[in-house]
Amino acid sequence: MRTLATVYQGDKDLRKHMSKGNCWEMQKHELLYMKQFIDSYKGKPKFGINWSNTLTHDDANLLFHADEDFLTFFQENQKKLENSFIILVGDHGMRFGSVSQTTLGKREIKNPLLQITVP
Repeated sequence: MRTLATVYQGDKDLRKHMSKGNCWEMQKHELLYMKQFIDSYKGKPKFGINWSNTLTHDDANLLFHADEDFLTFFQENQKKLENSFIILVGDHGMRFGSVSQTTLGKREIKNPLLQITVP
């Protein structure tokens, strides 16, 4: 997945074709990759990490249009993830624009998202 993410960052045409409004945005590729990872090595403990930085990097509102993708991923993999810790984390809040100037925006820069589900 790192290879795709690296190419994605450096290729304007690829970003154009994998952007909002097209069939396959980056999060769909990432979730498919995670599904393939989960399905590999059946019965073996595994640790996976998916560093996604494209969905909300420039606009926090873009997160909501991917809700259906994430919902579908977790519903389809619910049984496989029953005995799993799932950690969702952000590395920072919005660092520019009007949101970053609000009280909440200033807090989010220093205190990003952290959600943990346990088995």
